[in-house]
Amino acid sequence: METPDWFDESQFVPTAADRLPAADIDELFEQAFDNPGYRAEFNRRLPDSNLWVLVEEVPSAEDAVGELMPIAPLQLSDGSMPLFTSEARVREAEDLPAHIRWIQLRARELMAQMQGVDYVLNPFSSKQLTLRASGIPAMLAGHEHDPGLMMSDCPVPASGQVTIDLDKEFPTGMVDALQALLSQHPRVREAYMLYIKADAPDALSRYHMRIEVDGSEEVKQLMTEMQPVLRAFMQRDEGFELWTRLGDDDMAGYMRERGPIYERV
Repeated sequence: METPDWFDESQFVPTAADRLPAADIDELFEQAFDNPGYRAEFNRRLPDSNLWVLVEEVPSAEDAVGELMPIAPLQLSDGSMPLFTSEARVREAEDLPAHIRWIQLRARELMAQMQGVDYVLNPFSSKQLTLRASGIPAMLAGHEHDPGLMMSDCPVPASGQVTIDLDKEFPTGMVDALQALLSQHPRVREAYMLYIKADAPDALSRYHMRIEVDGSEEVKQLMTEMQPVLRAFMQRDEGFELWTRLGDDDMAGYMRERGPIYERV
């Protein structure tokens, strides 16, 4: 399993000397996964890209209603829908039943039909991206930093493979340093953080932070500025996630229970 080095400064935000965003959505996915500087472009282009979808029966063109092709896509055990940025990503599956087929659809058209569904991009790969249903409307509307996106540098643990450690004592000075950093960004209103302990041997324990921010212009800069704080206090076998909205899921409930680590005065 390939795991990016979170602390490699060269992999954070592209400069003029870096590669231009790839034309191919699968190659752009690789860039966006490894470097947050490419994620705004990935979010912008994904809705109008063709993705691969798993089906049991390939629909006929005669069944199309206008530009929409009625389909019954397969879902994963947790109810999320697998999507793929290339056919090669589909073929990474080791135990896909022989009767399963895959077709290409424009992401925007698919998401318009299948509303209220979480999507997992490239679930058979070591690099995956979860698109939360709550963030899909923002993505389709063209918001660059979609609050429903979560980049994962290891397989997303299934239910029962992680523990939310509500009693976790954050490293001494870590919260103070994050508070000082966040206070320099007046658009950030609140910040919450929990520690998610992975029980599965191939999963990554991580700090999970969510911020309430007015606008998204500062998010890229904020991620860059967080780097020395994370390098100073995190272990090298730990990960970090940043969401740009608190939300109303179970995780948000635990965060509210624990309270914010930062509030704008």
